[in-house]
Amino acid sequence: GAALGSLGLGLIARGLTERPLRELAALRRRAPVTEIQRAIHVAAPPAQAFALWLDADRLPEFLSRVHAVRDAGDGRTRWEVEGPSGVPVAWDVVVTAYETEREIAWRTVGDPDHVQELRVRVAPDAEGGTRVEAKLSCTPPETLAGRDLVTLFGPDPRRQLETDLARMKALAESVPAQGETAEIS
Repeated sequence: GAALGSLGLGLIARGLTERPLRELAALRRRAPVTEIQRAIHVAAPPAQAFALWLDADRLPEFLSRVHAVRDAGDGRTRWEVEGPSGVPVAWDVVVTAYETEREIAWRTVGDPDHVQELRVRVAPDAEGGTRVEAKLSCTPPETLAGRDLVTLFGPDPRRQLETDLARMKALAESVPAQGETAEIS
């Protein structure tokens, strides 16, 4: 009887506050925020490196876990990402910062407890190329099994971010600079 009474009070409180029962009962475990920052030198002009990050169709070419980025309307894009065991996961994403040829940032929307942010900055560097810096901040949700983390960069986001920046570097450096023609061998 006491258990049913407590459950009834919980349901009433949930209805009045529109908050999940777990949150009301303080049973929800808050995952720590993970922040990862990596930078890489790219032997290409800043505008060329930055353009790759702006082109939704090109993001899956170097962000290896991203399968597709589509316009979702209302200033949002829908990112389909490889999830645990290869099962696709999708998030609505909005641009939160933009400075032409210098910075772009995205943030997932929909679940305030599991926000993921990706910020990319590009700048000329002392080597005559571009420094590309990427910062990922996330509070990743766990899958139902509780073992696999679901993030834009997979279960090992540090390594994946490094790998994806290397892929972006190769792609940016393989594109002829504006005004140049590609050599055919």
